[in-house]
Amino acid sequence: MSTYDISKPEGSSDPKLGDDSIRTLASANQEINNVDHYWPKTGNQVTHADRGKHRQVRFAEKQDDSTLDNNTLAVSDGTVKDENELVYQNTDNDQVQITKAGKVNIKEANALNNNDALQSEDSGDTARDLIKLTDSDVTEIGETDAHDVRLSDACTDEDDDKHVADKKYVDDNVGIATMKADNVAGATFGSGNESATLANGMIIKGGTIARSGATTTVTYKDAFPGATVSVSITSIAAAGIINQVPNCLTQAPTKTGFVINSQDPDNTGPFYWMAIGY
Repeated sequence: MSTYDISKPEGSSDPKLGDDSIRTLASANQEINNVDHYWPKTGNQVTHADRGKHRQVRFAEKQDDSTLDNNTLAVSDGTVKDENELVYQNTDNDQVQITKAGKVNIKEANALNNNDALQSEDSGDTARDLIKLTDSDVTEIGETDAHDVRLSDACTDEDDDKHVADKKYVDDNVGIATMKADNVAGATFGSGNESATLANGMIIKGGTIARSGATTTVTYKDAFPGATVSVSITSIAAAGIINQVPNCLTQAPTKTGFVINSQDPDNTGPFYWMAIGY
């Protein structure tokens, strides 16, 4: 690399030799600036349309970040922020540490204050809240139609497999394909009328009920949304009943329940029942 020497040409130099010193100075200037800026030579000239643009930004030394000027980007000496990290001070004298341990400092550089929202503009140039941190440190997704949040900019309302549904959409439209609250792991039908909803929308209900003479009415804890399509009954033998053949029928199944008609006069045991519906 040529030496950038501002003492050349010397005052005592022969003026006829000054052009050599000027050329050396120009060459050194081009070589130095071409390190971090785009100053490529074509022959003896720098003529490229992108000349002067930044190739990269490199910091030769750390700066006292307690005395930075506004609108300054620098590497901290550790006075205020972490040492050897990139910091920026804006026009309001606010200082942000951009990097931390060689990575982007998400916590400080990109943090949202309480009730501030990450926004985007819709097609009508109206600002829409995308993500917001509330006073209770809960991250909220903007209150939009579930179809407004998509995995692809190109997807349409018909591309349901590319939509990201919010909780309300799931509760309103997909809740039928999940287990009900009273069907936690380990729950049994014997603890009361309980139901489980299968992925295809079919619902299974079951429970036990005490026998009530010749006819026993079963009323579901929660009615089927549509109808009962199948009922199974198991008659439990009371103590001392050994050889009697159970004889019981179901009658009048509706979405709210059904009736058990029993012709076991000596059996006072309860019934196990299971119903399938939708």
